Amino acid sequence: MKRVVTGFVLAALTLSGVLFAPSGLFWAVLLALAAVAAGEMRELVAGGAKRGGSALLMIVAAPLVSTGLSPLAWPGPSLALVAAALAFAAAAVLSRGRGTGSAIRGFLLSAYLGLTIGFIGATFELSAPDGRSALLVGLITVYSGDTLAYYGGRAFGRTKLAPKISPGKTREGALFGLAASGLAFVFAAQFLLGATGAVLPFAAGVAIGAAGMVGDLIASAMKRAAGMKDSGTIFPGHGGVLDRLDSLLLAAPVLHVLVRLIGPASP
Repeated sequence: MKRVVTGFVLAALTLSGVLFAPSGLFWAVLLALAAVAAGEMRELVAGGAKRGGSALLMIVAAPLVSTGLSPLAWPGPSLALVAAALAFAAAAVLSRGRGTGSAIRGFLLSAYLGLTIGFIGATFELSAPDGRSALLVGLITVYSGDTLAYYGGRAFGRTKLAPKISPGKTREGALFGLAASGLAFVFAAQFLLGATGAVLPFAAGVAIGAAGMVGDLIASAMKRAAGMKDSGTIFPGHGGVLDRLDSLLLAAPVLHVLVRLIGPASP
């Protein structure tokens, strides 16, 4: 019951935030989530141990990377971000200090979070098509796929998808999830973005759903390696922020690119 209640509350808050929140408030919440998720991911990588210095690096770095992507210039991140990544890589080669490896790992993990979460904000800021509607389409697509993958796997699952990473996931469930993502994108994009046709939107939905599954598996691998069931406890019955965002982390960049390519109309 706790899980259901939390799910309804999160869904209502997410829907309200995407559709009605002022841009400044949306970004403030998004960056706060990025910071919490960064700390959770660092603890996962550290095997559940709290590492203050590295966690602080991630808490600072993830919002900075996300903020840098807020005016995301098509087709990718700024040269400043690339330069920062090269600087950290050079530090790894040239420095033999004990803290370098931890700093590099912290930066890479925060870049993963920052870059991907940054695309959520970049999609929100789109003007053509409408960013709020496009983000809502993405959320519907990803979570429709997650839901049908779970129930389809429970009803018809026979073959494990990745038994060493997530024993509960099956190939049959994944197929249900991909089909659900494709159909969800078709109908949501038609209703919210005015997209037409079915073939390209369905393929776009499948691509977004597949990216979401990979993001989920990455988070599952981290939790399994750390011997942890959830990344945190902030959401009763649902775990941590990373548990709620894992599917979106890779789906968000794919969503952003595809909605800009498909636009309000597709053949």
